[in-house]
Amino acid sequence: MLPIYVMYDSGLDELERDAISDAIQKIKVMVTGLEIRNYGSAAWSTGAYSSADWYIQHTEIVHGNYGGTQLNADSLIDLVAGEPWRGNDPHIDIVVTSYDITALDDGKQLNFVFGLADFGKGVSIQSVFRFRGYSDLERFLAIETLIWHELGHILGMAADPRRPHTEEKLGRHCTNYGCVMRQGMSVPEWIEHARDAWQAGQIYCPECISDAFVPAH
Repeated sequence: MLPIYVMYDSGLDELERDAISDAIQKIKVMVTGLEIRNYGSAAWSTGAYSSADWYIQHTEIVHGNYGGTQLNADSLIDLVAGEPWRGNDPHIDIVVTSYDITALDDGKQLNFVFGLADFGKGVSIQSVFRFRGYSDLERFLAIETLIWHELGHILGMAADPRRPHTEEKLGRHCTNYGCVMRQGMSVPEWIEHARDAWQAGQIYCPECISDAFVPAH
């Protein structure tokens, strides 16, 4: 399995950073041998492609459907996938931003997305923006679930329409109770799914784990 590089912009607060770190540690315990490097918001070089902040600053900004501005997650994915050293250092990138993000679905701009993953490009973009204003516990659980959910997409979980207990809901998702691969279409629904997983004491259901580690036919 390719190593996973995690980075986030400097706008994240302490709770948000802690939730990301905790999610990484829990998934490393769950998946033996999984290499995850948390680069945080620090710059690892100078100039282009040097930090999460650099990527954010060079991402297309669009006007939201209901006012305000959002980052174009599709644009950010393409920018990250274009890293010049990817050929010599194959890996999966997870970028977490404090900015609101959107994406296109059948050519139409969505009101917002929590995250967007491109399995082929090995890039996942995630935003904590919509969780702000909720309780600390709700935010923490929601961000952990976001990290695991988008990583699951990168690993191919719930992607096969022939698999039972899946549905098409802005992409293919799991329907099993307590699995973080369920889709949440609003912040309250996302937090409800995060609580379900927490109370069930699991991250991924057995079917989604099989999706990730058993090749599809």
